[in-house]
Amino acid sequence: MAFKLLLCDVDDTLLDFEQEEHRALTKTFEAFGVAPTPANLEVYLTINRALWQALERGETTQAQLKVERWRRFADAMELNASAQALSDYYADSLASDACPLPGAIDFLKAVSARMPVYLVTNGITSIQR
Repeated sequence: MAFKLLLCDVDDTLLDFEQEEHRALTKTFEAFGVAPTPANLEVYLTINRALWQALERGETTQAQLKVERWRRFADAMELNASAQALSDYYADSLASDACPLPGAIDFLKAVSARMPVYLVTNGITSIQR
């Protein structure tokens, strides 16, 4: 059977999301006066994971998640910063720096020469674009 198109996931298939996320978190923390220590990163990651799980269960929306994770982080860190400002800065940082996985670009070039390739993601649209 010949395939007519390829659906390809973005995060952790084509792009190294963990590396991108770490860079964006470090930039965001530093911009808002938070030390990018492993402990502080884990505070954010724990909050973020819980909210993505809530999204999967239908308990929140992606729009709410984007800001709520930063509101909870600011509360946990006793940080006097706007959750919206944190969210916006993080999203801009994450969207500005893609880290392709080894071989991803060559793979896409080879496959796209033979068929259409559609990228799919459950990530936040503005960041993924």
